[in-house]
Amino acid sequence: ATGLVEIHTQDVLHRDISPENIFLTKDNKVYLIDFGAARDYIKSQNSGFSILLKPGFAPPEQYKSNSNQGPWTDVYALAMTFYAIVTGKKPVDAMERYQGGYLPPLIECCEDITETTSNVIEKATQLDIQNRYRSFEPLLNDIDIEYNLEKELNKSFDDDYYEDNDVVTKQKRDFEADTAQAASSLRDVISKWFQKKHPFAVVSTKKTNAASIKLNGKFVTVGRSEKCNIVVDDAMITREHCLIRFDSKTNQFIVIDKSRNGTFSENGRLERGVEYRFNSGEKIFLSNQDNSILFILN
Repeated sequence: ATGLVEIHTQDVLHRDISPENIFLTKDNKVYLIDFGAARDYIKSQNSGFSILLKPGFAPPEQYKSNSNQGPWTDVYALAMTFYAIVTGKKPVDAMERYQGGYLPPLIECCEDITETTSNVIEKATQLDIQNRYRSFEPLLNDIDIEYNLEKELNKSFDDDYYEDNDVVTKQKRDFEADTAQAASSLRDVISKWFQKKHPFAVVSTKKTNAASIKLNGKFVTVGRSEKCNIVVDDAMITREHCLIRFDSKTNQFIVIDKSRNGTFSENGRLERGVEYRFNSGEKIFLSNQDNSILFILN
């Protein structure tokens, strides 16, 4: 969002914000890519916009060539991107919402979301642009700690007020250090939250490519049948080999063997039909340790 603030000052809209166009690197840098739909929106007001959109993430004004598009257009798309990442579901399309489709408030879909955050996203995804955030600055003021600290730093040490002496220099240095520490803490909290909220399992075998699936409170099936949630195409794997789910109350993974050939932990074979609990990072073997491995990750 802070990056888009800078982009909008150059009179450019992205117009294609979605999870696919945001990259998070290993060192926690965020990149917004694919500016193919970006246009100079001031110069385009007379000639009209081309209709380029991504259903579920595009606001209603993008469905018309002669429409009132602006920073609020990207606000809608980024808020919907946030909604999709947090809920794990593709948002209801704007045109479907116009016809009565219901987009549940974020707080109804995720109990760990605060009411404040839910309200911010709800305002940012209003169909009527008059009821939506007109730019990212007010949205960031409501939701983003790091942005507020940065603003406060600039306000507290304005060039017109700044005095070049040791006391003020120390105050400024201390304030900058506190800001950096708070920002770092925020990133750590977000990182831990995502790790907690998005447990998943990865199946890797010598004969097939790795497959993965997010886990929640419901059991998912692993087996050779195409009806399974994770399909392992291997003759040693039973059609419905085992069940797995994540228990958010205990932060443990539950595995139930349903196979003929057996499911194994590092301690031996699991008794068929019995629930076994595993912690993050433990390994489950399908059939035998040389054949298939179900890695449980959190």
